[in-house]
This record gives sequence, structure tokens and C-alpha cells, in this order.
Amino acid sequence: MVLWIADYASQGNWFKIAQRGLINGTIQEGMWGQKILGGENWDGTPELWTDTIPAALKPGNYLIRHEIIALHITNKPQWNLQCAHLTATGNGTQSPEKAYLATVPQVYSMDQPEINIDVYAPGVAIYTVYNIPGPPVWNGEKVKMDRLVNGFKGSKGQEDQLT
Repeated sequence: MVLWIADYASQGNWFKIAQRGLINGTIQEGMWGQKILGGENWDGTPELWTDTIPAALKPGNYLIRHEIIALHITNKPQWNLQCAHLTATGNGTQSPEKAYLATVPQVYSMDQPEINIDVYAPGVAIYTVYNIPGPPVWNGEKVKMDRLVNGFKGSKGQEDQLT
């Protein structure tokens, strides 16, 4: 699950403020973000995902986009999303740097192993790390250097698990 925001004036530049992926366990049998919202006895009924807009964000008009990338059909991801208008108020003065920005849906590609994935394949099902595609989450702080050097796939070595 990913929570994106875009300033009305940004010309399609989105940034993440939150994401939930594989929480624990394996890719096939583990606890994923959408399941943890519903608790131990989750039956698929929609639940609320509450998160906080970074206090550093400058006031203005934004679009907010919540998406779930469903990976349950082999090599055929499905994007389930909702968008809404948001007016941010407060004393923030910042906007995310370029390293946090992406265009949607261009940020995703079937060339990415995190998107073009068979979660049931024996060699993949046992992985305990799933790197959510896209730039790092912006929380009002500067990006860590290893995320810039290695692109948007995480720190060195993690990207190799799904390739």
C-alpha cells in the first residue's frame, strides 16, 4: 500500500508520505500491510488506514492518492486506488526534493522485479523482503545517500533478492 501526494502546481510530480508492504514472514505466507489493518481475523472487509501528513509540508492544495498494488495474479499486478483533494494547513515550509518525486503511473514498469513478480514461484515465495517500488517516503527530512546511489530499490543488496 502506498500513500502519495502531489501539489496541484507540480505538473504530475507525486511523493510518498507512507507505505506498508511485507511486514513480516515470507512473500507468499507473510503479513502484508493491508492485512495488518484488519487484525488477526481479517476477512477482507475494508479498514481505515490512518497516517500523518508531514508537519514540514508547506500549506497548499494537493491531491492525495492511496493505492494497493495487488500481486496475487502471477506477473499481472493490479492497482487499486482512490484519489481525493486535500488542503494542507499549518506552519510547514518545505516541499520534497527531486529524489522523492515520481510521476504516476510511469514510476512502475513491468521491467521491475517487484512489479513483474510471481509470488507463488518457489524461488520467490520464500523471500522475506519485498521492496516497494518508487522513491523513498518523504517525512520532511533529507534523503539518505544510499537511496540516491542505488536508485529507488533500497539499500545495496536488497534489490538482488527479487532479480
